[in-house]
Amino acid sequence: MKCSPECFDKILSILEARTPPEEAYILGAKFEYAQSDWLHAAAESENTPMLAYLPDRFGQNLSRTEQYSLLFWAAYETEETFDYVQQRFQLPYGAKVRDSLGRYLISNIALGGNLELMKRVYDEEFLTTQAAPKDLREDLLWCAIQSGSVPMVRFLLQKGIRRRHKEGTQTSHTPIF
Repeated sequence: MKCSPECFDKILSILEARTPPEEAYILGAKFEYAQSDWLHAAAESENTPMLAYLPDRFGQNLSRTEQYSLLFWAAYETEETFDYVQQRFQLPYGAKVRDSLGRYLISNIALGGNLELMKRVYDEEFLTTQAAPKDLREDLLWCAIQSGSVPMVRFLLQKGIRRRHKEGTQTSHTPIF
């Protein structure tokens, strides 16, 4: 069962009411600190009402990095959740988008197994030329395999994405199934 904004607001109200006035600033700081975690949990559970409620309740003061982090989480989930986060924060996205650790958004989409979202983000020119890092192409196929989505794996193979490994001095294709 997903938490509704009304229920969450009630919980916060009870916490605020039971907190002594001299400790109110601590509770406020904890709410501020936890907001990003709550947003990630809402994205992970595909709870769109909470995704709408939380920034409204606490103010939309998430950094761009935190907003993209939320988009990366949403990439594991449904297209609806991804679209909501992308539109809510007006985040440009595509195959070349990377997080602060250098991971690609498209890898998260492959790991989530969402083929329709992959078709929207897939950039054939970028991914099948030397412009894309070789490890990204290999990572995409590995992520698709980990997702368990056979249609995703087929799509990437049809697009020419291959994973290779070295055995001795020869390069061979990794067995997939």
